[in-house]
Amino acid sequence: MPTKEDREWIIKVYQEFYQELDKVLIGQEKVKRAVAASMLCSNCKLLFSGNSGLGKTTLGVALRNSLNSIRISMLADLNASEIQEILIAKENLQLLYMDEFNRVNGRTLSGLNELLEENQITFNNKVYPYPNLYVFASQNIEEFTGIFTVPYAIYDRFDMEIIFENLTKEEKDALIFDDFSASTKLNFDFSQLERVRQVVDSFKPDISLLSNVVDEIDAMQFGKEKIFTNSNIRAHRFTLKLAKLMALANGRTNILSSDYAEFLSYIYVHRISPQLARDKNSKESIQQKFINFEDQVLRKKRKLQIFNLKEGKTHE
Repeated sequence: MPTKEDREWIIKVYQEFYQELDKVLIGQEKVKRAVAASMLCSNCKLLFSGNSGLGKTTLGVALRNSLNSIRISMLADLNASEIQEILIAKENLQLLYMDEFNRVNGRTLSGLNELLEENQITFNNKVYPYPNLYVFASQNIEEFTGIFTVPYAIYDRFDMEIIFENLTKEEKDALIFDDFSASTKLNFDFSQLERVRQVVDSFKPDISLLSNVVDEIDAMQFGKEKIFTNSNIRAHRFTLKLAKLMALANGRTNILSSDYAEFLSYIYVHRISPQLARDKNSKESIQQKFINFEDQVLRKKRKLQIFNLKEGKTHE
């Protein structure tokens, strides 16, 4: 189990990371919490979605400048082998950032499946491993000409689809009148991440105690149709990892609903069945269903079994 010293150190590291993100974006508090938790606990794969002008590019610039990275503009005529050649040419790559992700055709995106699933690429019969690579992508969700449908199998490989919300009037005013200058690089020591993940991995919870939450998500329906067509194992594991990190970042040895509830829509909505995902109204309704579910968990209106990592105790 993590010691008191471990927990105090995790609190410090999380706060440092979040404060650096705070220098990059005005508003988007949920986005910043999700990015901080995800990057600290794993070499995550994140998809940034939202309308233009909300901070996706600004955040992408800061993250790319903070690590040894490559940015690829996903043009319509780009093919998978060109992407592979770019990756191979870059030594000690830490971050791949793909801009305008849904402007390239599905065949090219399917060629990225090996990288997203196995953290490696095979090129000319040679395997190139990328065990510690962050993979980030951004896309506009407005209906522009030239946007392709991203294959379901590719969406499923992303740990989160992080939605950038429209700015409030106060946030707009701050950007316009407060002379805010977004930081273009995080002043953060990324060498700390190995120890962070060792501490997070030292938690050994009884996974069965999370079954109430997992079962409720897997059983969700839209009308008479199940929302998910698979078991969401990858998503459930990522939820657990995030919850452990957030518990530690709040100085606790037990996980509460607040440690994971607000991230559920980011983790699960992009994994809904392809049939439902193709219908804009259905997807928006499911998005709202998850947001309501998050609110219920956070307000404790729903009796969910929360697991304690220390002695297997449960809380409500």
